[in-house]
Amino acid sequence: MGKGFNNYMCKKFFHPGSRDNLKRVWMAQQKTEADKKKQEELKAQYEKEQDLYVNKSLVSKESKEKLSVNFLYEPPPGMKKEREKEDGEPEFKFEWQRKFNAPREDYCRDNDDIRDQPFGIAVRNVRCIKCHKWGHINTDRECSLFNKDRDSEEALTGPIDPSQKLLYEMREDGLAMTRRALNTLEQMAIPMQKPAEPSPEEEMAFLKTMSTKDKKKLLKKLERLEDKSKDKNKGKKKKKEKREKKEKKSRKRHDSSSSESEQDRKKQHHRRDQSSRH
Repeated sequence: MGKGFNNYMCKKFFHPGSRDNLKRVWMAQQKTEADKKKQEELKAQYEKEQDLYVNKSLVSKESKEKLSVNFLYEPPPGMKKEREKEDGEPEFKFEWQRKFNAPREDYCRDNDDIRDQPFGIAVRNVRCIKCHKWGHINTDRECSLFNKDRDSEEALTGPIDPSQKLLYEMREDGLAMTRRALNTLEQMAIPMQKPAEPSPEEEMAFLKTMSTKDKKKLLKKLERLEDKSKDKNKGKKKKKEKREKKEKKSRKRHDSSSSESEQDRKKQHHRRDQSSRH
């Protein structure tokens, strides 16, 4: 069976049961209700003003003069008036700490996990990669290092010890390193710290403080070091000479073998010529 005549006619633009016509009727009803409400508010305001005018006419001259200047002490129309304190209400430092008993959903009532956000700041359980602070990520504008190069700032402030940086980040996370790991970090940091070369003035001052025995010992050590360096240089020279001799011998052998091969080729060529003549 079909849907019926009513369903067919409801789709026509001129039918009162169509969607567009129903929407227009609803919009007109809402408009009339809003106008009616506005008129009622204006009427109430007018009645209030008339009551004030009648009351002013009944009071004495002194009170009339006071009422004429009363507008100076009243707050402007856009400003909120001071709220009167209720009986037994505790003192609040900020306005947002007050609970005005606003209606809430059932799942929000008596739930400690749900926290109010009075300043509209979203509390997120995330951590920034750049500044290592909680509540935002590195792409948020709240970050102090947003659109800034982290390496350039470190270069300006100076080189940061990686072991100290790691310890600081671990402390922020609530972690700690074992003694064995700390010892390994210290051992790795020792070769990285190269000792600065002493100046000639410092060396001279150090030599003046030394005794004659210490100076003799130093001279002996220096002589030994020089002898060792000379022996090393001699050994290097000998190795170079040996290599050069080996290279010369290999070249001679190569030249002799190449000359012999050329002679053999000539002999073979001569034999072929003789055989072709016969």
